Amino acid sequence: CLYARAPWRDGYLMRNIAQLAIASAASGVDVRILTTNYDDYLEAEIRRIYKLIADQGDYGLPSLTIEVLSDSGKWSSTKVLGAKSGTAGRIIVTYLHGRVSQRSSKSRGVLVLNEQSYGLTYSSTRTVIENALRSDDAFVIVGSSLGDHPLVHALSATSGSNRYVLFKNADYHDPVDGSRARHLGLVPLAVRSYGQLSSFFEEVRIARSLVKHGAPAYPAGGTGVAYSERIDRWADKFKITEDLLLRIHEFVRNWYETSLSGLLKCNPSLLRDVRVEAWARVAP
Repeated sequence: CLYARAPWRDGYLMRNIAQLAIASAASGVDVRILTTNYDDYLEAEIRRIYKLIADQGDYGLPSLTIEVLSDSGKWSSTKVLGAKSGTAGRIIVTYLHGRVSQRSSKSRGVLVLNEQSYGLTYSSTRTVIENALRSDDAFVIVGSSLGDHPLVHALSATSGSNRYVLFKNADYHDPVDGSRARHLGLVPLAVRSYGQLSSFFEEVRIARSLVKHGAPAYPAGGTGVAYSERIDRWADKFKITEDLLLRIHEFVRNWYETSLSGLLKCNPSLLRDVRVEAWARVAP
């Protein structure tokens, strides 16, 4: 679900994860990203932001390393970007199911495409997840099922705090998902939309920056708004608009059925043969 595109938050999740990874690693923390995706879109986004920052003359950038599982069953590492600072940490992107370049379409590592390859790589995948859980101070799961065997077994074999799972839930509360997460030692964080999911990583990045620089307030319009107050305002605003956002497609559909049936003088049931392209402005 990393690249699921909400109409009003197109592509923000990938960008926000990349920005958080760079900001965290630049402060001296090692960041490990484990992904079952074959594509290298997130890696490319990290490279893009890295270049933008480097072009501005900021050289406090971390290194970037990619890892894939080789045919021999060992994890192979390749550093693709060098650190611009001796105090910066590392970003390590581990492709659990292999990697396919979007530029050349060439693959690297063992591609997990069926049950057989899934079974053959199970032990190696579980081990790398366990090692990450044991070495990291915080662990966030997003876009992964809590029924994935290597992940579940790795969580069961380790213990620790600051482990979270983010999942989209229209009701904001699911006793089954919540109970399973807590049983695995995770703190469940349910969001109601992909827009809110991407905002989570942006807020963590901002909060981390404030802690790093010791700033008590988040500047807004030159006056400054306390960060806790900013979060409260954001949550209150979202509660007011979320119902409309989640039902906006129903509103548009109903409006078109009523309007077009009058204009075309036909029964609304016949409108399924009519295709209409709608454009909407985000701001005045």
